[in-house]
Amino acid sequence: MFNHNGPNGSPYSSTSILNHFGDFGSKYAAYSVCNPYSSDPPVVVDSNGRYYGRFSVNQYGPARINDGKLLAWLSGMCAAH
Repeated sequence: MFNHNGPNGSPYSSTSILNHFGDFGSKYAAYSVCNPYSSDPPVVVDSNGRYYGRFSVNQYGPARINDGKLLAWLSGMCAAH
């Protein structure tokens, strides 16, 4: 599922949601998928630029993706901190 050596899949990369200390994976960062109060979480787009919404555990965030399986995985991943 993830390229664990790539910039977005490595737990050591500053651009990865798997980096629990980074801007996108921390429980406290404004851009993080794991911050339940995140004000500006990452957006999901496909290779054609089609927008799908924001990827976040913030259940009140605007335009959050509401795919149950994806959110269950995200909640589990964030809880593993």
